[in-house]
Amino acid sequence: MKHWPGSAPLALTLAFPLILLAACGGGGSGGTVGTDSTPDTSNSVTTHTVGNSPTAQITQQSRQSAIQDPAHIEAMRAAINKGPTPGPGSPTGFTISRNTSRRTPNLPQEVTVIRFESQNSNARWRNTRQSVPIPSGSGAYYYGLKLIDDNSKNQRINIWTDIDRPTGKSFTEVYSLDTDINGDGTNDALYINADNVDRMTNFSRDPDDNREDDDSVGAVDRGVLGQDKMFNEGHEIGSRFDGAYGVLTCVSSSCTINIHEDTTLTEMTGWAFVPKIENGRGGGLVQPQVLVQDTDYRYFGYWLHGPDPVNGGGYDIYTFAGGSEPYTGDTRSLTGRATYRGPATGLYVKDVDGGNSSTGEFTARVILHADFGSKQTISGHMSHFQDGGKDLGWSLQMHRAQINASAFSGTTRGTTYAGPAPRGPGSVYTGSANNIGSYDGAFYGETDDNNYPYGVTGTFTGTFDDGAAIGAFGARQNLVHPDHQ
Repeated sequence: MKHWPGSAPLALTLAFPLILLAACGGGGSGGTVGTDSTPDTSNSVTTHTVGNSPTAQITQQSRQSAIQDPAHIEAMRAAINKGPTPGPGSPTGFTISRNTSRRTPNLPQEVTVIRFESQNSNARWRNTRQSVPIPSGSGAYYYGLKLIDDNSKNQRINIWTDIDRPTGKSFTEVYSLDTDINGDGTNDALYINADNVDRMTNFSRDPDDNREDDDSVGAVDRGVLGQDKMFNEGHEIGSRFDGAYGVLTCVSSSCTINIHEDTTLTEMTGWAFVPKIENGRGGGLVQPQVLVQDTDYRYFGYWLHGPDPVNGGGYDIYTFAGGSEPYTGDTRSLTGRATYRGPATGLYVKDVDGGNSSTGEFTARVILHADFGSKQTISGHMSHFQDGGKDLGWSLQMHRAQINASAFSGTTRGTTYAGPAPRGPGSVYTGSANNIGSYDGAFYGETDDNNYPYGVTGTFTGTFDDGAAIGAFGARQNLVHPDHQ
């Protein structure tokens, strides 16, 4: 569930380890995390995990300049006109997570990790730490990142997501205490079992020493833990549970802690975790904080493969869009209209009189109007197509489409600005009636404030008198007019 109108934008200059899709990968040099490629022989699918180190700095406004090489332009034109073309390396099944690493004392670092699947087990995906610029005035918070395959050198992924930073909540807001250690009839601890043992970290001999940067590996070196090591009832070990400070207490006649040869904690029996509750500065008691990840997010982007020597130097482009929580409500029960605004991104070919054609990456703004009730339609348009500071002069009409089970599919028509620069109110756009493309998408998430879908993502193609584009978009709920007819 999202709170409308949403959280404030995050500056891309912040250092954060990237998780664009769920689960942290291992550390690597230069702010890079390698690919976790474990082939699934049953369906030839490989899972890739991409991230970067907590100290990696994101480079803002990084992009490849428009290319004017004729052969490259024609190859890209052919790929765009061909439309979305999945291949062995095209990504599917995205999951994203964004959390905070506390390994550096007093300096939490945000970590973003991306996990997806493809049929290419040889790919070694890497986060380039280059951000995809967001068009100003898009009306929605998204940030984008570029991934490249270090193995083939000829495929990359641009992906944008609106996943929020983790939210701090008190321990008992997230976990229910189930064990009475003091014997006063009040539960004051959380019993450790097979379902939550993986959240235990930072073990220390001194129960009050759990604020140190001591993970389980260091604890093993000091003899705090060990394979099949036994502890007596009442023994206390300083520790953290899901990042929250506290004390691990043996509540059985004997307790064990088992670790694997690679120092991975595998089993704990007879233990309960007591969160450390301290006196607050203004009086009262303060519980330790647990960082709760945002599990309601959206994403969109594209995969580019090429140049492919086997394909005569050609390219393949695959666009994708989705979200972690599909809208599960019934749009037919809603009334009025909801407006959605956000960014779009993709690839284009632009023809200019005099032979100065070019191709490159673009960003744009999208606005969609969903008419619910008996109409069940959606329509909109894209504007401000730009490649960096270069204005492409396009507008893309998204014709009215029927909403069916929270999804939709329609046609587009591209037009080009016909007057002298700069554009302004009353600007004229022209375009052939044959400039027909397509768009499709779906609604995702709900809000705490109303039952209307929180966001929408989708993919599209556009044809113009002087070029073509292919890409994807994401937008969030901007306005709701329940009484709109």
